[in-house]
Amino acid sequence: MNVVIANDTGTFREKFVMSLLYVDQISSIGQASNYNVAINLIDKIRPEVVILDISKFIEEALKISSYVKSVNPDTIVFMLGNSSQKEFKDKCACLHADYFFDKLDEYYDMFDTLMSRIYKMNPVM
Repeated sequence: MNVVIANDTGTFREKFVMSLLYVDQISSIGQASNYNVAINLIDKIRPEVVILDISKFIEEALKISSYVKSVNPDTIVFMLGNSSQKEFKDKCACLHADYFFDKLDEYYDMFDTLMSRIYKMNPVM
């Protein structure tokens, strides 16, 4: 399984990647710091899971989400923000993002949901 993480904060990406390194079902993790890199990675590795930070660049994240779903509607899209405001959740749902989490207050919930989806898609034998 391939994963792309798009976040402008290198420390967050590194922390998240470290959390995923030992998950057997994940074969590659692409990291993007901006829109163009994210789109290139998505085209190159065709991820099953895309994790997008919308904290600073909501419009870019929404464009990426829309693009991901147009290329492969089965790709699971996680949106991470700095608040769990309803308008962000509603906007993400309109663009077919599968999940929205506050990356500070709901980080562990998001990670648990991600692991659950990964194991559901690729169970350990």
